[in-house]
Amino acid sequence: MQDLIALFTQTESIDVVELGIDLILSALMSGFTYLTFVRFGNTVSSRQQFGKIFFLVAVCTCLIIAVIKSSIALSLGLVGALSIVRFRAAVKEPEELAYLFLCVATGLGFGAGLRVVTLFAVVLILVIIALKGVVFSKKRVESFNFSVMSQTTNLNAESVSKLLRPYSNELALRRADDGNGKLNLMFAVEFKSMGKLQTAINELKAKDNGVSVSFMSNDTLL
Repeated sequence: MQDLIALFTQTESIDVVELGIDLILSALMSGFTYLTFVRFGNTVSSRQQFGKIFFLVAVCTCLIIAVIKSSIALSLGLVGALSIVRFRAAVKEPEELAYLFLCVATGLGFGAGLRVVTLFAVVLILVIIALKGVVFSKKRVESFNFSVMSQTTNLNAESVSKLLRPYSNELALRRADDGNGKLNLMFAVEFKSMGKLQTAINELKAKDNGVSVSFMSNDTLL
């Protein structure tokens, strides 16, 4: 019984120097994670704004792990506290959640004292993300929610579709409103390039000077 009590009450001293090194390493790696996210991320929301929390997530996780690993009682206390307190964050896309997990893993690894393993794993993950971004950026196409509005009879759904098709890889008519002399078409278009998009707009305006075109980038339309 006494051995069991001693197991739960014993604590290990925390080396401040070692903790400082782990916190610095966590901060540095979270910085590299931030740069990778900003450069190669595909989220619609502001990557710079969201990436600013990476530093706090990594160093706070490192500090928590460094503290609770010195005592089983503190570990159990943390589990109890987290079962009561729920942390909420406005994570809109899975990619954002994946980067948060990477920051948490960074803090966990350094907080547990596994510096070499954590450094190797995080650097390897970031390199893979960067290589993937470089390779696929060359093949990237532009997808848009593309709207065409006209008040003349020069254009219709068929003519606009024929005009856009040579400049796109994918084309789908999502909505068509034709009434009271007004034509409103909405397409999901995957253009071959930004140049093809501009060419298509120029041809639409050449057929109808009064045409109005609007588009919004959306890689998940098709």
